[in-house]
This record gives sequence, structure tokens and C-alpha cells, in this order.
Amino acid sequence: MTVHQSTRAFGYEAFLAAHQRKEVLRFITCGSVDDGKSTLIGRLLHDTKQIFDDQVSALERDSRRHGTRGGELDLALLVDGLQAEREQGITIDVAYRFFSTERRSFIVADTPGHVQYTRNMATGASTAEVAVLLVDARKGLSPQTRRHALLVSMLGIRRVVLAVNKMDLIGWSEGRFEAIVAEFQAFATGLSFAEVTGIPLSAANGDNVVLPGAAAPWYTGAPLLQYLEEVPAHVEEEVAPFRMAVQWVNRPNSDFRGFSGLIASGSVAVGDAVVVAPSGTPSTVARIVTYDGDLTRAIAGQSVTLVLADEVDASRGSVIAAAGQAPIVSDRLDVRLFWANETELKPGASYLAKVGTVTANALVEAVRARIDTETGQGVPAESLSANDIGDVTLSLDRKVAVDAYRQNRDTGSLILIDRTTTDTAALGLVQALPAAPQGGTKAEAPRSEAKTEAAPARGGLLGSLRRLFRGASPALVAGASLLALAGAPAPARAQALLNVSYDPTRELYRAIDAAFAKEWKAKTGETVTVRASHGGSGAQARSVIDGLPADVVTLALASDIDAIAARSKKLPADWQKRLPHNSTPYTSTIVFLVRKGNPKGVKDWDDLVRPGIQVITPNPKTSGGARWNYLAAYAYALSKNNGDEGKAREFITALFKNVPVLDTGARGATTTFVQRGLGDVLIAWENEAFLADEEFGKGKFDIVVPSLSILAEPPVALVDANVDQKGTRKQAEAYLQFLYTPAAQALIAKNFYRPRDESAAAKEDLARFPKLKLVTIDDTFGGWAKAQKTHFDDGGVFDAVLKSRQ
Repeated sequence: MTVHQSTRAFGYEAFLAAHQRKEVLRFITCGSVDDGKSTLIGRLLHDTKQIFDDQVSALERDSRRHGTRGGELDLALLVDGLQAEREQGITIDVAYRFFSTERRSFIVADTPGHVQYTRNMATGASTAEVAVLLVDARKGLSPQTRRHALLVSMLGIRRVVLAVNKMDLIGWSEGRFEAIVAEFQAFATGLSFAEVTGIPLSAANGDNVVLPGAAAPWYTGAPLLQYLEEVPAHVEEEVAPFRMAVQWVNRPNSDFRGFSGLIASGSVAVGDAVVVAPSGTPSTVARIVTYDGDLTRAIAGQSVTLVLADEVDASRGSVIAAAGQAPIVSDRLDVRLFWANETELKPGASYLAKVGTVTANALVEAVRARIDTETGQGVPAESLSANDIGDVTLSLDRKVAVDAYRQNRDTGSLILIDRTTTDTAALGLVQALPAAPQGGTKAEAPRSEAKTEAAPARGGLLGSLRRLFRGASPALVAGASLLALAGAPAPARAQALLNVSYDPTRELYRAIDAAFAKEWKAKTGETVTVRASHGGSGAQARSVIDGLPADVVTLALASDIDAIAARSKKLPADWQKRLPHNSTPYTSTIVFLVRKGNPKGVKDWDDLVRPGIQVITPNPKTSGGARWNYLAAYAYALSKNNGDEGKAREFITALFKNVPVLDTGARGATTTFVQRGLGDVLIAWENEAFLADEEFGKGKFDIVVPSLSILAEPPVALVDANVDQKGTRKQAEAYLQFLYTPAAQALIAKNFYRPRDESAAAKEDLARFPKLKLVTIDDTFGGWAKAQKTHFDDGGVFDAVLKSRQ
């Protein structure tokens, strides 16, 4: 079970502090029915460890009753919540799910694929920034795929992932994947997408969703989750002109009058010239007031109260905007409606229009066109039915301030409300003013005003290459063009290895993988690519047990590899005997990282249990590094108290009372301390402390070496069953043996780990490592098997430590 931090155990303030600075990305999954949208979201939740044991138990039960995968877990049921959905095996309503990684928080909308639920899909897409458009690799693009692509384009989503799902069912065919991507690129040429990224994946098996898919060595891009963590967010709203709809006139007394609201786009600073619409009154920003004090500048997404230099007539519904970029003011709007009501929309009908923070009476003057959602063409129409999309002219009883939707999604959108039922009758996108021509014209998808330089269309081979590599770097396009023009044969397919490692080794193995690939190429002429997967050591071990096809594992603890051997039988129980030093090519230890100048005076383990000290360490249930941290502290307490287990347990309990938040991995804990600014001291791998001090926050931290620590020996191992199945034994064995070579040992020291062969390391790298007293896991705790059972298994000492905080 993944143990998530408890707000009761560690305090609401600390919990919120750990998460409030994360950027939030909203995205949708869409596409044709049965293409795997719900399964994909379920896989994201499952593989990012967002599911508790009781949820897994309920999922197992529901999978037997409603599942579509025989006796296996049906991850789609984590999202499909309605009884009708489970009985039919489809998505009807929009299901929102929330999950978080160390880098971002996410809100994902699972939208229905059936054409009769188009209005539901539009609801989910209206607030999303990225669309993950799924395609069944066996079927290719369907009419509903194209329909959803048009819809997300109309709704202003500019970044699309073409997730070609169920690749495992076609043998991970590279040719089939490229054909689907090329077909979609050709279709999307006329749409408003700034970026289309193709990713081959299997939602059912998890390949290329959270972790790389080793079955597709030809794919060198990022898995889906990495893409979602790195894709730019909030770009359009940050560069758009300043807009803030007034929600409330804040006047607590006769001396203060401000206008409160959420900044929809752009930024504003004290002294900026603004205009209040629809009145058109100009003024200047005198103050930007928040609960936490005045600001000199505020940006999109912040809720503020603006105090203007002049007494202006503004109320709820007014829009404060940049003076040089004022919004449109009109009582007559041309809008594109996504009609959701069961009652037909006809000219003369009256509704309430909610435009920003103002509610106005709206009369339908004319239905100008109905949009064909497969072609994007507008055709003449006199009415709209449920799920129709059409262009309509509305007449309002007052002037309102708006923008064209293609320029601003917040101030360019509205909803129509049925007066009788108060149901939402339609979503509306403000189009260009005045009214567009009547039906029969090409329906224009909204386009961002952010300009991109488009190269002229070119035919022939170069044109095809440009379309195929749309979104790729110029160098990649140029390289592909030169290769084609030279008539070069296709390069030989590379061998690919998957190294499943623990959190803090990212930089180390990035360097080692490149060095090994170069040496292997020089020795054999064969190209080999090493992909790495990183996470908490315990969680990584469970992933391999559950089927992640690792060629090698390089984890934090021998007990984690023992668990793989015992539970999966994929490697022998005596795996540690196969390589030198019990299969540990490097060592490390545990130290403290404190803020510059050590303001809390932390010198040794005793200081970590003082009242008022906040200690950052990851969760020993999920992180191997956290278990080393725990045992180092426990060993100190034993040494200080002459081996008294009772006093050592009291010490470790007191220490964890000072831990405000438990991250799942060592890198997550470093992020919490270094980037989020939480805590007074970080218990860390020695290498992680050096890395944080030198690269993550140069000059902002100090390293404190305790009087006693533990010798950490991270092991490595070959996963025999996987390499034999994949035919990669020769390369994988060579990779692990390479770790002991002088070249690799030098890289190990350079990346702040202690090499086994010090003669291979640079003197300046060795000089960084302090001398300190180190105990061993065998001498102090009787080996990893005993330590795991006593301290970290269910019912062990650490469970009692957690319980004491509840």
C-alpha cells in the first residue's frame, strides 16, 4: 500500500504548504467509444500510487461484477461511476479525477465517446489546456476521432496528444503507429493546434503511460505522464491582455473601496492604466490588495482586490481591462453554441445569459448555421437540437464586455440558462463581430492570437517530411530531410534496455547510460539504448513484481530485490553473489542538508527531536532512501543508549513527530525542502545533499555531517526472466559489469556517490566525501531481511510510529 501523508497526523498547514505551490494542469481524454479513455485514467491513478488498499479491494470486486477484462482488474471502473456506464461498459457522464506527482497536480476529465453525449464532451473540454485524443491502433482514425479533434479545436485547446492505444494488440508495429500519426497530422492541418504529439501506448498494460514501454525500442519520446508534467501550461492566458471581471465591490468602511475578482488573463501592476467596461471609464491601479498583504504585481489565476486612483462607477459584472487593449462592448453577440437542452433552440426564444459575472436577458435573433462536426462545414439551419453545434445571434438587454473566444477563453465564453428549469441550455463561444454570413460557409475553428510562423506548404518528399515531423525540433526535421535526400537506408533497430532504479540516481545513470552506449558501440558496432525508470525503491520493486519488464534493477535496498526474487521468481535468490561487493558497485551514506548558515543550529541527530524543528524525510513504506534515513537515526539512538531498544523507539517516534509531510521518494523530499521551502533540515542521501547544494540551490544550503551514520550499499541485479524473454541478456550483463569499470567508477564519484575503486576517481571528487563513523546493516540490524520484518513490514515498529501521531 502507498501510504499518503495524513493531514491529521502531520497538520493541515504542512499538508497545504507541500501542495499549494504546485502548478495545476487540466486535461481531457477523448476519442471514440472503447478506445480506452477510462482505462488510461485508471492506469494513471494506479501507477502514480493514488489508490488505497480499500479502493483496490472494491475495484477487484467491481471488476468481477462489471469488468470487461475477464478476471483481471478493470481500471476503467475507477472512473466509470454511473450504474448505466458500468452495465454498458461505456462512459456517459464527464468524470473528473485528481492526482498529483512531485512536479504537478492534475485535473483530468474523462469525456464520453458516443456521439449522443457530445455536449458532455464539450463540457469537459471547455476548461482543459491539453487534450489526450485516444485512437485504437487496430482501427485507426474513426469519425468520432475526427469529430472530437474538431470540437477540442473549436474549444480553444491548442496542445493535443495523439495517444495510439492498444499497441500491444498489434505487436507494437512502428509502421502502423507512424501511419496513424501521419493521417491525423494531415487531417489536423486546418485546425488551430499549436502542437500534436504522438505517443504509442497500452493503457491496459501500462506501457508508455507512466513508465517507458520497453516493448517499443523504436519510440524515443517521453511517456504520457512525463509529457503532461513538462508541457507548457497557462501560456495563452498569461500573454493575453489583462482582464478581471468584478465579482464584488469591497467596501468595509467609508475609507476603502476596491473591486474584487479573479484575474482571468494577463497581469496588472500598481500604476497601470486600466479601463472599466462597459462604461469605458479610464483610471489607474493604486493598490493591489490581498489577504496576505499588498502586491506590486498580480498575474492570471490570482484573486485580488484592485483599488483604483479615481472614483469610478463599477459594479458586479463590470470588467477591468488593460487601457490599450480594451474588450468588445456590445448588446448583440454572434456566438457558437454547443446546445445541451432537450428542447429545440429556435429564433425568438428567450434565455438568461451568464457572461462572466453578469447575468443578462438574451433573445435569440437568428440561427445562422448548424456545424457538421465531421467536416467543420456550416450548413443552413432554422433550429438546433440536443448535441447540435451552431452559430447564433443573440440580443441582450444590456451591453456587456467580451472578447472573441479565439483571443480569450474566459471573457469570450458564456452559458445560456433555461428560465423555467434553470438548467444550463448551452455553452457559447463569442465569435467575431458583426455577424458572420448565413450558413453554407466553412466553420472557422477558434485560433489563438499568439502568432506562429508557418512555412509555406510544400509538396513532394520534403513536404511529407515536414508534415510527419510537425512539432519536432528543426534539427530533427533537417536531419530527416538530409537522410531522405541522400537515399540512405533505414538505420538498424537499436537494442533497448530498461533500468528500473530508485529516485536520486537520475543524474548518475544519465551519465552512465551514455558512456555505456558509446563503449558498447565501439566494441560491438551495435547500438544500444538504455532507458531509466525512477521512483521510490519499494514502489519500483512492486512495479517489477507486477510485470514491469526491467532488464536490470538498480535499487536502494537489497531487500527490495529479494522481494522481486521471492515473489516473481524472475531472478535467483542468490543474485547478490553474481557481482563484486555483493552486487553493490558504489556506496553512500546519510547526512543532513540545512539552510544557509544553519539557522536552527543542527549538529547531530539529537537536534532533530528538539521541539520546533521541522524534519523532511520521505516515507519508509515507499522509499528505500527513507529506510536508510530511519535506520541511521535508529542506529544513533542505539549507540547513545547502550543498545536499549525501548529508548531507540522513543527517539525515532519523537523524530517523526517533527516530520510535517512524508513524500513517496527521496527526490520528492528534496523538492519539498529545496524548491517548496518546507522544513529546517532534510535527511538525505549524501549524493542528494551534494546535488541539492551544488545544482538545485547553489549557495542556499549547508551540509551537516552527523557523528554517526550508516553505510548505504545500493545493489544492482539482472532480471533473468525478462532478459531471456527479450533476448537482451548479453547487453544487460555487460551493462552491470560496466558499472565496475574505471570509466563508470569515475562517473560515480563525479555524481556524488562513493566509488568502490577510489583509484579511478578524480582527487577533487573524492575530497568532497567527509570521514565519519559508519555502522552497517548486518552488524547493527542483523541484515536487511531482519530489519525489514522488524521495522517496515505491516505491524512493525514504523507502523507504531505512525499510529502514535494519529
